[in-house]
Amino acid sequence: MAKKVLNYNGYIGSVDLSLEDEVMHGKIEFINDLVTYEGQTVSELKMAFECAVDDYLETCILVGKEPEKKMSGTFNIRIGAQLHRNAAESALIEEISINDFVKKAIEERIGEGEKNLHLHIHPATEQKTLFIKKDVDHWEQKESLEFSTSQPTLRLVN
Repeated sequence: MAKKVLNYNGYIGSVDLSLEDEVMHGKIEFINDLVTYEGQTVSELKMAFECAVDDYLETCILVGKEPEKKMSGTFNIRIGAQLHRNAAESALIEEISINDFVKKAIEERIGEGEKNLHLHIHPATEQKTLFIKKDVDHWEQKESLEFSTSQPTLRLVN
């Protein structure tokens, strides 16, 4: 089950519950300082989080500091010997480094991998339109294609 978090203005906030104090609370994640907030209801918690983010950003501007925590781009993971071996073998077969293999897997899992195709099937007309990514901001539309939902294979027809 995914952890419940708040999102606002590009920042993530945790959501925790204190049964002892009968209050919900959290902190802004991935910043250089400790900024907390609390509320009695979900609406209060959301409002407190948003105010905390706004106040934090204003304070950072006033004191001239970088608000977001810098990430190094490297981290160690423990995955077990067999999974390590499987990943290394898969990387070897794909002729990429294990680092690139893991990076690719993470990108695919969190949705930041390259998305080169987008298929749209209009349910009423069954019209099929394929969009192929040409570069970061441009997609090329292809109308002539064959696609079967029973056998998910896509073929462009010239």
